[in-house]
Amino acid sequence: MNWYDDYGGLHLHPMPKAEQSENAPMYSGIEIVLKYRDGSLTENDCIRFLRFCEYLYKLDENTGKYRYFTTPISTNPRFSHDNYTGMACGIINVRRFYQKLHQQRDDRETLFYIDLANKLLKQIPFWHRHPRDLVFLNFLKIPFLFWPFLWVPSIAMIISCYQTYKVRNGNRIIKTDGKILALARLLTVKMPITYFICNRLISYLPRELPKPELDTVDPELKGFNRWVWCSWFLIFVYYFKNKHHPLRYLMAKLEASNKL
Repeated sequence: MNWYDDYGGLHLHPMPKAEQSENAPMYSGIEIVLKYRDGSLTENDCIRFLRFCEYLYKLDENTGKYRYFTTPISTNPRFSHDNYTGMACGIINVRRFYQKLHQQRDDRETLFYIDLANKLLKQIPFWHRHPRDLVFLNFLKIPFLFWPFLWVPSIAMIISCYQTYKVRNGNRIIKTDGKILALARLLTVKMPITYFICNRLISYLPRELPKPELDTVDPELKGFNRWVWCSWFLIFVYYFKNKHHPLRYLMAKLEASNKL
């Protein structure tokens, strides 16, 4: 089952077109983070992701908008903070992969991809409206300057992991995307205290979920208390409804092997 578009972007549903998911950059970056953590990341994964990121920045000659995000329905660039965060975390993990590979091979190809990762990271804008994104994304680029302010995204992630709901367009919905992004950040940047707190919040603090939401959880998930947030994997189950989605599979592997 193919989950990637023609440009290498990972989507929410199989057999996608480029405009099918506005968060394809986020999903693609998180896939890199999880594969790096799992130890299953390959050169082909890295090259596909870097080429995808390169294409994301290409502009349409007629509209001046990002070509990847320009569709008949919407001609506005949809580089949300979710996409920037997922991309940045993915780029950092690709760079680490090639840095380790360079120690083994010491060739020009690995240096080329390290340089490409650095260039793509620099293209992420400096300014972001939310202080969490302003600090975290710029920390990835200028660590020594933004390290003293890492407490800002730390607090934001703790709050996100504690909250069960968020309000969008006046509707109260289950808050999963913030938790998924928090995990991507915590697997990319060493923040042991924040990681410990978020793990405790996800694993041990029961908060009831509405009964209709239970229909989206696989009935064969044994060993999970279906009434509470009790695992990072269960959060992915709520977000990625298709049980064959690559990110659900990767999370199941990580949970089963105790690599989180």
